[in-house]
This record gives sequence, C-alpha cells and structure tokens, in this order.
Amino acid sequence: MFKSLMPRLKSKPGKSDFASELERRIRFVIKDESLYRRALTHSSTNKKDRRGDKVNNERMEFLGDALINAITSELLYREFPDKKEGNLTLIKTGIVKRVTLNNIGKSLQLDTLIDSRCIGIHTLGNAFEALVAAVFLDFGYDRCRDFVEETFRRFSVIDNAVEGTISFKSALMEWGQKESRNIEFDLMSQERMEDNRIRFCSRVLIDGEEYGAGIGFSKREAEQAAAKQSLIKLNLALPE
Repeated sequence: MFKSLMPRLKSKPGKSDFASELERRIRFVIKDESLYRRALTHSSTNKKDRRGDKVNNERMEFLGDALINAITSELLYREFPDKKEGNLTLIKTGIVKRVTLNNIGKSLQLDTLIDSRCIGIHTLGNAFEALVAAVFLDFGYDRCRDFVEETFRRFSVIDNAVEGTISFKSALMEWGQKESRNIEFDLMSQERMEDNRIRFCSRVLIDGEEYGAGIGFSKREAEQAAAKQSLIKLNLALPE
C-alpha cells in the first residue's frame, strides 16, 4: 500500500463554505480552490471567463480519466503480484467503468457541490474524474495517486471489483450439475432504502432446502452473496 502523502484535515480560517465542505468530503486540505471549483462546474452552466472562454470541467475529465487508468493499473500491479494480465484487466475494468465512478461520486456527495443546471446519469462520475485531475494539478502525481487509492479503499472499490470477476453462482451451478442436484435462486424480498436504492434479498434452495441467503443492491449481487454462503456451507472451495 502506498504511504499516505495527503495533507490531513486542518482547514484554515476564512476558507469558503465550498472549500471547507469539499475538504470534509475528501478528507484533506486543498491549496488552489479555483481548480476544484472548475472541476465541479458542469458545461450546462455555460459559464465563461473574462476572455469569453468556456469555464467547465470537460478538459479536467479528460485528464482525470487518464490518471485514474494509470493509477489503477499501477495499484493492481502492486496489489496482486500473482494475478495474470487477463485477471488484472478484468478487475481494472470493474474499477474504471462508468457505474463505479458514478457510485464514487455519489458516495462523496458531489451532487451537492457541483455547479450544474442538471445532474445527468454520468455527471457524478465525470465530476470525480475532474476532481482527480484537480488534485493532480494542485499537488502532483504522488499525492493524486494517494488520493485515488485512499478513495478506492474507503468505498471498497477494489474488493468489489475483484469479487465482480468471481462467479460464486456459476461455481455452485456447476457443482449442482455434476452432483445431479436441483439448485434454485429465490428472490425473497426487495426494499427501497432512504437513498432510493433497492435492496434485494435472495436465497439458494438445493433440492428444496435453503442453504444460503444474501443481500445486495442488485439481484445479481444478492444471488452472488447467497451462492457464496451456500458454497461455504457445503464445504466447497471458493473460486478465485
């Protein structure tokens, strides 16, 4: 793991509400506030500077995307010395895909900081990319890398991506076919949470008997959790 290089949270007196709130979310003190304001300015605002040039985060999105890809590749190379290129590529894909970046932006509550006339489906993921670029421009590559890694670990991004490349359900179904056992996945409930996400609860039935249950914010995630629990109960090796 990289040693943390980020300046810890000791906000200076007189900082704007924007800067103070952003620092609370990202857990370190920024230097050049203007970089972060631009990073969180959406093109829908149609803002321009004194020269008439557009002021938005689109160029910073481009830079942030490249930085996230490079940092993720380096991180996975160091983190998993025994994994082959194909496995590393699958994990990386799970990390840098749009839905993951959108979820990070949502977890950081960037929607309450971004200057935008509308919040689209990818706005928060794009804002996170631009935010990464702002950290790079403010502090340099090492601290930007440190910020990205800490954010990934904070929201279990790496663990979720690794688990996303493993199919406990497939492993269980293959065992069932080999052993001539009837395996069913039963959706027991779905509940809308306060943040408007839907939480699913599924269970595994083997020849009509419940072997495992799991919850998740998608049917697939709930079934994966239930299948993993079933494999453990059956004393079967978990796929890697």
